[in-house]
Amino acid sequence: MNGTPVTPDPHLHHPRDYKPCEPSYPSPSRPSGVDGGYQAQRAESRLSRARSRSHRSVGPKRNNAHNTEDSDGDHPMDTPGEETGENARIWKVYLFEAEKADSALADGCNRSMDVLLVFTGLFSAVLTTFIIQSYQLMIPSPTDTTNILLTRLISLHDSNLTSSVPSGGPTTPSQEIHWVNGLWFAALSCSLSTALMSMLAKQWVQAYTPNVSGSPRLRARQRQLKYMQLEIWHVIPIINALPLFLHVALLLFFAGLVVLLWTTDIGTTIATLIIVLLAYLFYFVSIWLSVLDPDCPYQHPISEHIRKWITRNHPRRKAPGDLSTTSSRSLDLEGAITTDAGSPKLCNERLANDKLDASALLWLLERSSDSVVVSTTLQAIAGLPRDFSSLPILHGANAVSRVEESFRRCFYIDTSVDVQWHLLDPESAGLYCRAWLRLTRGTNEKWPFELLEPILILQDVKTHPDCAAIASCAVALSSPNSHLPQWKLISCLVMYSTGEIHLNPSTLCWLLDSLVECAIRWEMATSVIDRTTHRGVPAFFRLLQSTQDKPLGKFGMQ
Repeated sequence: MNGTPVTPDPHLHHPRDYKPCEPSYPSPSRPSGVDGGYQAQRAESRLSRARSRSHRSVGPKRNNAHNTEDSDGDHPMDTPGEETGENARIWKVYLFEAEKADSALADGCNRSMDVLLVFTGLFSAVLTTFIIQSYQLMIPSPTDTTNILLTRLISLHDSNLTSSVPSGGPTTPSQEIHWVNGLWFAALSCSLSTALMSMLAKQWVQAYTPNVSGSPRLRARQRQLKYMQLEIWHVIPIINALPLFLHVALLLFFAGLVVLLWTTDIGTTIATLIIVLLAYLFYFVSIWLSVLDPDCPYQHPISEHIRKWITRNHPRRKAPGDLSTTSSRSLDLEGAITTDAGSPKLCNERLANDKLDASALLWLLERSSDSVVVSTTLQAIAGLPRDFSSLPILHGANAVSRVEESFRRCFYIDTSVDVQWHLLDPESAGLYCRAWLRLTRGTNEKWPFELLEPILILQDVKTHPDCAAIASCAVALSSPNSHLPQWKLISCLVMYSTGEIHLNPSTLCWLLDSLVECAIRWEMATSVIDRTTHRGVPAFFRLLQSTQDKPLGKFGMQ
């Protein structure tokens, strides 16, 4: 085998916007092989043909009032810096995935409650028949009273039987009959209460179905808010717990049946008791097995909630990339919809929207198994605002490590002669790099050493200056004690101010932010700092001159 490729990201780029580029090879100082380059070209050619032939959009076309897709059903790539804008691709993907999840949720709940209502009706009818018969044993019988009175009357008129006149009144029901009726009436109450709550739950599910209009981001926020309310108020656990009431009703009915048979026929009683014990032993064992093993086929509606409750009270150490114990309920969801009375309303609304956006992205990362959706979500992190306040929510989903892994898949590794990295899609690599910068902003996180060579390759790409500039920002922020990465940032600003390259306004903001943050964290000698300042000040003046006639809003500096 001539080379061992790393599996490319299936959503590196959309086929409509994908432009095959020449493979980016290492600098002349690094060893390279002719065979390796040839293999990289062949791999890239095969990948490009496969993309143009089979790569489709995230969801099928839909003809409805809220359809914001273009004529062929594709989601076009976003403008750099607008990955989370009002009409960004991520919100269309979110709405499509949420529609599928909500439809499955509503359909599952309705089917479950329909079955529950039917079974409840049948069980209540059978139980009522038993109660009618047993209840007659609790009240005095008019026939018995009449017979006693007639017997007394005959005895009084019969002089030969004066010594044996019966005495006493109507017979009182035994204690067992009271127990039987008490258990069966309790079972009937549980059954009818289950029917009532099932009808209420069907109305809750109907009210949850999102039905709002507006931009994709507004609709996504409204849906995420409803979903979070659904979890805060534990609607799904309540619906899943409804069968438990019916199971309790069955247990009460069997208990009353055993008590009724106990004083009449011990053999029948023992046989019935053994069957009931075996049935409920299997019932509890199946629940316990499903709690211990999530892959066990004996799943119970309440098992998942018991498992999450145990996990929340006894957290375990999670492996990198493991989202099994990450739940939206573990976040401060109440904080996303409540505000402080003393804070400005606008600020509170912005904080709530930030938490809704972060929770929506987290929902996609947790719930979707589609690699296309996951990669789109990770790329959308690149467009989060500079003052985004809910990044810790995404940190809890190991978003940083997942972004790094997606960045790795933007390259082809050739090992025919030596380990060489070849760039397949610079634009997707640039998006992942910006997402990494956004997630690690204000932290001491550094770029992984094993991904140093690929980011240096991205930094040297001439055909995509925005991607190269973003890569330079990541290198500079990861090397506060080296002056060369900072000089690279200044060179990008100089080339932009002189018109040699064109940079997106969001990229320009990243360059300026990175320079400021590097200046705060400098760990270089005074002479080097002076030389860096000497290079930077003229570049800033030229930048101001070239942008003095442009509105600040264009550069994201409102």
